[in-house]
Amino acid sequence: MIVTLGSGTVIEVQTQTSLAGCSTNVTPVLLGHLGNTLADVDGKGALVLTGTVDGEPWIGSASWRPTVSAWCVIFDPGQGAFVEGDAFHLATGLVLSISPGFGWIDGVDESQFLPLRSGDDLCLNELGEAIWANVWNGR
Repeated sequence: MIVTLGSGTVIEVQTQTSLAGCSTNVTPVLLGHLGNTLADVDGKGALVLTGTVDGEPWIGSASWRPTVSAWCVIFDPGQGAFVEGDAFHLATGLVLSISPGFGWIDGVDESQFLPLRSGDDLCLNELGEAIWANVWNGR
C-alpha cells in the first residue's frame, strides 16, 4: 500500500506477506487498523503517524470522530495503554504525549479505571497528542 502523508512524503506500507507467506516484511501497525481507518469521515482524512524503531518503519492511524472533533482509536483485545508521567504508553510500544488540555470524553474523571483496555477510546489532535480518552472496559 502506498500512503501519501500531509507533508507530501510518500511511504510504502507492507500490509501482507508475499510469495505464499515466505516474506515477513510487514510494517508493524502500532495504532489503529489500516484496513478501515484511512477513509474520510465528514471530509476529514485519517490521522496517519509514522516513524522508525532501530531503522525499521512503523505506521499508525486513527479515524476522525466528529462528535469529539478528534482522531480516535478504539483498542482491540490485547491492546491498550497506561499512563506514565505525561504520556500514554501503548501495548504496541508506541508512546503518545498527553496534551496539556487532556480530558475525558464523558466529562467525568475516569483515571481510576486506567489502564485503557479493549473497547476503550484514545483520541488525538493533529500532532498525535492524546487529548481525550474514554473508559468502557473498567466500568
